[in-house]
Amino acid sequence: MKSLDKENILFSLSSDAPCTPWAEPDSPFYGIYAAVTRHTAAGGFINEDEGIPVVRGILAYTRDAAKMGGFVNNGILTPGKDADFVILDRDIFSQKAEDLAKVKPASTWIGGEKVWSQEKK
Repeated sequence: MKSLDKENILFSLSSDAPCTPWAEPDSPFYGIYAAVTRHTAAGGFINEDEGIPVVRGILAYTRDAAKMGGFVNNGILTPGKDADFVILDRDIFSQKAEDLAKVKPASTWIGGEKVWSQEKK
């Protein structure tokens, strides 16, 4: 991924459960953890030197995934877009790399309206 990013090649990340053998196949945060650390769910490593920064992993799940999927009103928060986003339970940018998989959503917003909150559980 680092090589793709260096060459300005558009790529995205996804959580295609149940296709992935990850510990949490539907968690984008586990996906970001894997992209940053290059750790596998089995405890190994894949191309350790291809790790990317957290911000690049987030963009691969949001902005770039929307571009690749042809979703012109999603992927970034700017005026005129759909305002679909999550609020996280912690600051993902201040986490140690090994703790990225522990990040969880605190609330989910679609069209600028809260549709789910951790408090509801």
